[in-house]
Amino acid sequence: MKYSGHFIFALSTIIIVNKIYFFNNFCKIIFFKSILGCIFTCFLPDLDHPNSIIGKKLKYISILFYKLFGHRGFTHSILSIIIFYYILNLIILLNIKISNYLIYFMTIGYTSHIIADMFTYQGVPLLWPLKWKFSFFLFKKKYIYKEEKICFLFFIFSIIYYYL
Repeated sequence: MKYSGHFIFALSTIIIVNKIYFFNNFCKIIFFKSILGCIFTCFLPDLDHPNSIIGKKLKYISILFYKLFGHRGFTHSILSIIIFYYILNLIILLNIKISNYLIYFMTIGYTSHIIADMFTYQGVPLLWPLKWKFSFFLFKKKYIYKEEKICFLFFIFSIIYYYL
C-alpha cells in the first residue's frame, strides 16, 4: 500500500477512536494531539523498506532492518506493536514529558499501518517469526488503487460515524 493509503487509514482510525473514547470529554487539543501522534507513527512499520518515505529519511536503520527482517517482516507483527508500546512507555520512565494519551495514539497509528496492509494481497506476518501471512483477501492480485479506494471509503465512513 502506498503512503497516501496509510495516511488516510490512520486518520480514519483515529477519528473513530476519538468518537468512541472521547465523545463525552471532547477536547480539541486532545483531538489534535491524537491526529498528530497517529499520523507521526503510521509510517514507522515501513522502516524495513529502504525506498519508503521513512526508509529514505532513516536510510542506514532502514537498510539494517531490511537485511535482518525483510520487508513486511518483524515491523509488521504483533510483537513489534508490543515492543513499540513498551519503548514509548520507557520514554515516560526516563522523565521525558509525553502524555499517556499520546502513547496510545502513537500505538494506534503504528497498528493502523499493519491493519491497512492486511487489506493488500501480500498480507502481513502478524505472528512473526512464523511466516504465516494474514490478509483479508479482498483482491487476489495487486490492485493498489483499489486498496486506496478502500481506505478512502473507510475515511468517508469515519466522518459519517463521527458526526452521528
